[in-house]
Amino acid sequence: MSASRRRGSLIFPLVVIGVGVVLLLINLGVVSPGVWGELVRFWPILLIALGVDILVGRPSFGAALSTLITVCVLVGLGLAAFYLFGPDTWVSKRQSFAHPLGSATAAHVSLSCEACAISIEGAANPDHLIEGTVTTRRGESLEQTTRPSGEALAFELASNSWLPFSLTASRDQPWNLRLHPTIPIVLDVETDGTIDLDLRSVRAESIDVSAGRRACVIVLPRSGRTILRLSGDDVAIRVPDGGGVRILGNPSGLLATTGDYVAIDGGLQSPDYDTAEAKADLHVRPGLVDLDIAPLEETPLSEPEAT
Repeated sequence: MSASRRRGSLIFPLVVIGVGVVLLLINLGVVSPGVWGELVRFWPILLIALGVDILVGRPSFGAALSTLITVCVLVGLGLAAFYLFGPDTWVSKRQSFAHPLGSATAAHVSLSCEACAISIEGAANPDHLIEGTVTTRRGESLEQTTRPSGEALAFELASNSWLPFSLTASRDQPWNLRLHPTIPIVLDVETDGTIDLDLRSVRAESIDVSAGRRACVIVLPRSGRTILRLSGDDVAIRVPDGGGVRILGNPSGLLATTGDYVAIDGGLQSPDYDTAEAKADLHVRPGLVDLDIAPLEETPLSEPEAT
């Protein structure tokens, strides 16, 4: 065999492998059959791979391995670009859900995701503990877990991704939710995305928020007593008319309040705290950087959607 004889091109076998991988992902439900329409947009990758194949087309195992690695890297970059910059209609899906209240008289609701924008606004249908719409990325699964705890109901909504690293950091996938208006609720929220919780119509007795670097805005309930535990880089608290606030601890960055807060043992409180219809105790955890507390500029609450 001549030492100068060129090996056969690897492009066709790699294309066959790639098509097989996509078909497998479609059969497993990881991607939609409509993904073909978007993959066509990346056809220039084939030209790049062909050029690389020609440049390193020497009759050696090392050259063949180099071509294979190069093409795999290019395909990986193409898929990453698809997840980062592809239209939302192709790389994400939106679904509605509602969880019945049943006979529960109290609830513990946990919401957790890596890169989603969690918002709570308005009240759910009285027959539902929680309802709304959730958007997830391709390759991201949504898990609902419930368990009874006496007369209370524990509900957890969490997303999990099969990807070894996040390709969704540049886009927060919206979670638009509503909670039951009358039963006492313990609420836990954790995400690196934005958080916007309008809890005026919710009977939230305890709120635990673990925010990331994105903005977090919490509108406090209009009545009752609420305990909040907060962490995050940029947390804003809005207080409805008739509400009083006590701050326990100090953020590591800036604390902004109206000028009439008074000093107490371990923190500050609003002057009308003792007589307020709605009281909120804010516990500042390590990791809370900036905290801004101000009166709420009242806007009409959203009406529940028909189900």
